[in-house]
Amino acid sequence: MIETLDRAWFDAHRPPSAGGAKDERGQVLVVGSSALVPGAVRLTGEAVLRAGAGRVQLATLSDI
Repeated sequence: MIETLDRAWFDAHRPPSAGGAKDERGQVLVVGSSALVPGAVRLTGEAVLRAGAGRVQLATLSDI
C-alpha cells in the first residue's frame, strides 16, 4: 500500500505538541544485549527519546 504524502496526510499525522505530557508522546521498549557492544541498547534508547517518544524502557542482560 502506498500513501500519498499530501497536506491531508500531514494534518492527520501531526506530532504531539512540545509541551504535551509524556503519555501523549508514546512509549517504547528497547530489548537487546551484546557483550561486544554493550552501549548499543542505551544509544538506541537515547535516539528514541530524541525522536520524540515520551517514555523509554531498556531491557538487557544483568551483566551488561
